[in-house]
Amino acid sequence: MTKSKISILIPIYEGKKYLFETISSCVIQDYQGEIEIILIDDGSKEKSLDIINFFLKNNKNISYFENKKNLGLMKTNNKALEICSGEYLIYLGQDDVLPPSHVRLMYENAKKTNASIVWCNSFEIDEFGAFKKIALNYKLQKLKTFLAFFFISKSNFISSTGLMIKASALNSAGGWPTKYKNYGEWLLWINLINNYNISFCQLTNALYRRHSFNLSSFVDKKTLPSDVKSFYSYCQSVARSYFKTKKIKSKILYLFLDFIWKILNYVKKIKL
Repeated sequence: MTKSKISILIPIYEGKKYLFETISSCVIQDYQGEIEIILIDDGSKEKSLDIINFFLKNNKNISYFENKKNLGLMKTNNKALEICSGEYLIYLGQDDVLPPSHVRLMYENAKKTNASIVWCNSFEIDEFGAFKKIALNYKLQKLKTFLAFFFISKSNFISSTGLMIKASALNSAGGWPTKYKNYGEWLLWINLINNYNISFCQLTNALYRRHSFNLSSFVDKKTLPSDVKSFYSYCQSVARSYFKTKKIKSKILYLFLDFIWKILNYVKKIKL
């Protein structure tokens, strides 16, 4: 049986510090099918050509492209989508890392479950690669996947690090949303969850590097930048609108879950 071609797409912006480790983790994958790795620099001032040329010289499956000017993450993601030729895609942060069996395990899950999106837990690592946080509540993640249409209206519970997505589904969705220059994952998941199968893989955990220069440096704080607040509010409004288009049984289920959600949050506030 012929295995599908997998594309690993890495947008780069001022990302030289961790790039060697990131690309290396893609090169050593034990997936027996074809993997292409596409690097796109989004107008960085600090070029990473010494690192990139090293990999280009030693790996025929790696391609490199440059944006003449900074387009932002969402448009760069869409450019990668236009260039790539894989049936399944993994978008990877320039500072994140994939375990050696990640592609194989995610692909096997996608085939077994007939899912267009397969996601997994992410282990948080710091600037030095040391583990910071491990999320291992598989039962909760499976529950969220089972009721994804509801939970996605409350928050973005899906970790995009290491996530595998079917190219045809992403293309059908119109690619990555570009309303916000550097934010769009949550909005994309809302769209796809309401139209395609989603699966959770508990056999692998991607490594998400958390440091002062990425989004996670402020998402846990009470004060968010205004553009992020605007994005979050917009996503929640779009997600809520989807349930109105569902069949009556799904509407009743959504309203029931929303009622329980409000009660739980009310009890939580009382305890605090």
